[in-house]
Amino acid sequence: MIALLILGVLTALSFMVVQSLIARMEASQDVVAQASELRSSIHKTMLALDSISMGDPAEARKEARSEAEELQAGLGKLLDTFNRSEPQAEIRSIMDDPHDGLARQVRMLIERANAAVAEHQEPLHVPSAHSGSAASHTEPMNHQSRGGGGAPHLAHGAQGAHGAPAMKAVDALIKKLRENAHAEQEHAAFVHNALGAGMLVILLIEAAIIFRPLLKRAETETRRADLVTSELEYLAAHDALTGLLNRGQIDRVLSVAVQEAANTNRQLGLILLDLDGFKAVNDTLGHAAGDAVLTAVAKRIQSILCSTSIGGRLGGDEFIVILPGLQKESEAETIAKQLLSSISDPVFFEGREIIPDASIGYAMFPIAGSNVAALLSAADLAMYNAKRSGRGRISKFSEPMRAESERARLIDSEIKSALPSGQFEVYYQTIHEADSDRISAAEALIRWHHPRRGVLTPDAFLGDLRRIGQMDALTAFVLGEAIRQVSNWRRAGFDIGKVHVNVAEEFLLKADAAREVKSLLAAHGVHPSSLVLEIPEETSLNNPAVVATVEGFHAAGIRVAVDDFGVGSVSMHHLCKPAISVVKIDRALVRDLHSSPECKALMASMAGMFRDMGKSVIVEGVETRQEAELLQAVGFKQFQGFLWARPLPAADVLSTALAIQPKVA
Repeated sequence: MIALLILGVLTALSFMVVQSLIARMEASQDVVAQASELRSSIHKTMLALDSISMGDPAEARKEARSEAEELQAGLGKLLDTFNRSEPQAEIRSIMDDPHDGLARQVRMLIERANAAVAEHQEPLHVPSAHSGSAASHTEPMNHQSRGGGGAPHLAHGAQGAHGAPAMKAVDALIKKLRENAHAEQEHAAFVHNALGAGMLVILLIEAAIIFRPLLKRAETETRRADLVTSELEYLAAHDALTGLLNRGQIDRVLSVAVQEAANTNRQLGLILLDLDGFKAVNDTLGHAAGDAVLTAVAKRIQSILCSTSIGGRLGGDEFIVILPGLQKESEAETIAKQLLSSISDPVFFEGREIIPDASIGYAMFPIAGSNVAALLSAADLAMYNAKRSGRGRISKFSEPMRAESERARLIDSEIKSALPSGQFEVYYQTIHEADSDRISAAEALIRWHHPRRGVLTPDAFLGDLRRIGQMDALTAFVLGEAIRQVSNWRRAGFDIGKVHVNVAEEFLLKADAAREVKSLLAAHGVHPSSLVLEIPEETSLNNPAVVATVEGFHAAGIRVAVDDFGVGSVSMHHLCKPAISVVKIDRALVRDLHSSPECKALMASMAGMFRDMGKSVIVEGVETRQEAELLQAVGFKQFQGFLWARPLPAADVLSTALAIQPKVA
């Protein structure tokens, strides 16, 4: 009887211990599940913040606002369950620590999300007159623009970094809860063994009736927790949209691949791929169409790679392929060609056909670089070389690319310091009337007094200036200097007539370009009719924004000239518009005037045509008296060229001009 009583007591005690364990495990599992849901919300909020900082924020704000609300609800739910579970002090510290606690970090992330949404709802700032996107076109001008998709944007960028403490805290909570779950299981095993010494038969029965199902349930819950952890690990290593490895995981994988290649003395290929014109897809068809293109490209990359090759998305529209264990370099080129061919297949989205295009660069370890940073840099240089060469190209890294990159870096640094240090100066080349040689105007031309290379003309630096985005600042400088100089000359008794200033298409695309120029004229007391803005012939006059700016100049009384006419692609119907009042004929049509009857007939026809249209015509590049006489004979009235003057500093222009024509009263 006593034994049975003891066994009964032990059985009851065992039952109570087991029930207590089950309750604690279930409560702990609830917290783990809700913490996992909260982690997913944190991740989505970080992605939404990245989207706000990387692209058109309209869709991203909506997503950020929604995710912030989900994050707030998830935190409240977790706190409620957490408080009911009576957590240990260490776990409570992870949740409630006033500095690094999960609750505080999540609330901070919610505040950042709300702040980002509010910030991007503010009206866009309109640039000032000294930060416009203008360009100074000069003789001869190299109008090259860099094509393609832009710089890569890394997953979890600047905004994502603000969410890292919250992510770290929730990971620590999940880890600690799992550790406690395992500790509870170990405790149960200890109790089971202790009680088993006195009630072996009863425990066997209980094990058959009670413990075995409970242990199976515990194992099931543990497997569920493992699956949740595996899913979180997958999300942390892969791009959410394409399923390819993300930037962080690619860095780790590439480091391992480079180390293995070095240890085995084998080659490693690295391919970088950037979509051409991808921004236009987003802008014209929407981000959903852009996502469809990115997803299709990712699938095509995966379909081409073998089991040992690795594909990833670095961010934006830039992808990477790691090719370990190559026997020869030609294998990398073959895969690059396969990628280029596959990617160019059409993508169909909502009944529309989108044809992706890509620029691909590749580099080989160890020839191109002996470490990860050098290898990535080499592949990047090759990729941008392909992009500069045209759409749909493949480029292999070579050492001259690195030298050119270093040259460009040095020039970038020199250009950025040239303007504030006063190294740029505006020269002027006078424009003359044919019958009297009288000065009727002058064209403003930029010169760079380089500390090592001497005086440089624009063809030596404008391409680099445009590439680094400094055309706005330089154009504002040239406009301001030219208008100020007209005012100074008139105070000195010299009326230049009109001053011509070259502007590039970037400047014409600004909505406030006309207002900016009018403000400069008013500041120096110069009448708008004294200014002629020259636009390159290749400027797209089919662009409504450009047309609106040109018409704005015309309405303000500022004359607009088509420069370099005869060698570009301007449509003749654009010259019928009254906003284009001046045509400057390029030197290329003057060069063969004396030897080509056809050229002479063409020039005579143009002189009559533009005269009948009421356009002022200036012939550029006149270098000999014979050319001037032939041009005058067929009807041209104004000339510019070395026959009269080379570009000179403002002071020399004044002294030369006063020797030709008297001062004004």
